[in-house]
Order: sequence, then C-alpha cells, then structure tokens
Amino acid sequence: MEVVADFGTVDFFAVETLSLGIYNVWLGMNNMTTAAQLALMAFALVFILLGWERYGRRNSQFSITNRSVNGVPRQNARGHWRWILPVICLVPVILGFVLPVIILISHTFSQGFDHLPVVGAAISHTVIAAGLGVCVVMICALIVGVIAFYIPSAIGRPLASVSATGYAFPGTVLALGVLAAVSMIDQGWNWIGQTLFGVSWGGLLGGGLVMLIFAYLIRFQAVGLGSVRAALERMPDSLVPASRVMGYGFMPSMFRIVLPLISPAILAGGLLVFVDIMKELPMTLLLRPFDFNTLAIITYQYAHDELIELAALPALMIVLTGLLPVIIVHHYLIRDQ
Repeated sequence: MEVVADFGTVDFFAVETLSLGIYNVWLGMNNMTTAAQLALMAFALVFILLGWERYGRRNSQFSITNRSVNGVPRQNARGHWRWILPVICLVPVILGFVLPVIILISHTFSQGFDHLPVVGAAISHTVIAAGLGVCVVMICALIVGVIAFYIPSAIGRPLASVSATGYAFPGTVLALGVLAAVSMIDQGWNWIGQTLFGVSWGGLLGGGLVMLIFAYLIRFQAVGLGSVRAALERMPDSLVPASRVMGYGFMPSMFRIVLPLISPAILAGGLLVFVDIMKELPMTLLLRPFDFNTLAIITYQYAHDELIELAALPALMIVLTGLLPVIIVHHYLIRDQ
C-alpha cells in the first residue's frame, strides 16, 4: 500500500501509476471526472488489500502485553558467519542511507547556499503545517482512543477502526475526496447564507490551511491512534475503577491518572505524525494555500526541474529530521533492556 500511495518517486522516474495518473489527469488535463474515476479504482484496490490483510489475521490472538516478557533469546554467530552477517546487515544501510546522505551533502556544498531564503521560508511553512496537524491529529486520536478503550460500544471500536484506515489510501485519492467534500460543505454554507441572510459565505473551509489540516487528520489518524491505543493497552485495568471508587469521576480520572501515564506515548506519536506530515507530498501539493511551500514541495519542484543540486539541502533536512524517531525509539529500547 505504501508503493501504491507513492507519488514523488514514480513521478521523478516517469512511471505511470494510479496515484500519479490521478494528479496528471486532474491538473494536467483539467478533467476532474476522470480523476475521480481513477481515484475510485485506487480506493477499491486499497479496500481489497485491507480486506485481504484482515482476513489473513482473522484468527490471531494476543494475550501477553507485559513489558517484562523478553523476546527471542540472543544467539551469537560462530565461524565465518560472524563476518558475513554484519556485512549483510550493513549493505542496505550503506546503500540506502550512508551513500545518499554523502551525495546530498556533496551537492549541498557544491551548489552553495544562494537559495537559503527559499529553504528558510519552506522550513517555517513546514513547521506551521506539521505543528497544526500534530495538534489536531493527536487530540482526535486521544478522544477516539479513550472512547474505544474505556467506553466499548457498537460505535466506539468500529469508529476507531474506520478512522485508522486513512493511512492506507494514496494522498492524491484523499486530496480529491477532501476537496469534493469541502466544496459541497462550502456550497451548503453559501446557500444558507444567501437564503437566510443575503450574505455569501462561500470559501469558509476551502481557503487557508483548514482543508489541508483536515486531510492530514484523515491520513495520519492511524499513526496517532496506534500510539494512544498501545499505551492504553499496557496500563493496568484497575486504575480507572480504583479512581472511581475513590470519588473521582470519569473525566477527572482521565486527566489526573490516564493522561499523565500515556503522555510519553502521545509525545512519541506526535513526533511520528510530525515527521510524516513533513515528508507528505501529494496532499500538500494539491491542497496547500497559494505560495505555501514546504520542504517536501520545494524538493519535488527542484527535482522535477532537474535541479538536483538545489534539491539536496531541503532533502537533507528531511532525512535528518526523519532520524529523530529512530533515535528516540532506540533510546527507549536500550533503556528497557
């Protein structure tokens, strides 16, 4: 599904996929009807993949969630495998990270820093979009996670499952759907304003960052919700009932006990969402306000115009920022051991 949703790589290598085809038909041919038909095909394909995945693990059960349970015991390699296994493990790291970073650094210093003001503006736009997106996504993830975990009902858990499916869909598909939905809402608001008050209210949601943040919420809700649900499932079941016995209501128990305990997971999930939004390209490219360029967008534009040296600096900043979750997760794993 990640390959189906990819946009920048297939565009750079001129490989026609559904995600790229939707973008080209929509903006290149100005044919939104055909783009919607392609989006429906991609939507159906993702649903088939999701159903296949759910069917494959329909009988899976997990009963051990204790942190003290260790994984597979470590085995020391012997003989010539002591040298072969590290080399095998280093090959993808060198080819997929070390060499690209060295090349990006070389291009950055060979080109110079004349385009630094453009990169600086892109950094500020990236921080604004990602910061707002993180706040909205994590607040909604916390609300949905608490409802699904502490208030089990016929709506709570299905709502959590449905809200987490947006991560599987290509960004171009979600952008097209969000644009159509927001346009319908704006038309309804405009009709109400003109009918009741004689005032045009069009464009209330379609302008600014509202539409883009809403698309981020749909796309990355699964990331934030996964962190919240994992933290809630590791908590003892008796904490909230004990708090209720001591006279605290449900909401005070949430703020006094649950929220402080899961705050590290919320911060970790927020960091993951921040990095994902920073790297996100198709939705930001299609739904952004005018002249709102993020690091991913200027990297794509420079690479699309064959200005590889100029694209090196913003690409390098995206790569280095993406290392933060890896470093933090590694720190927690070492601490737990």
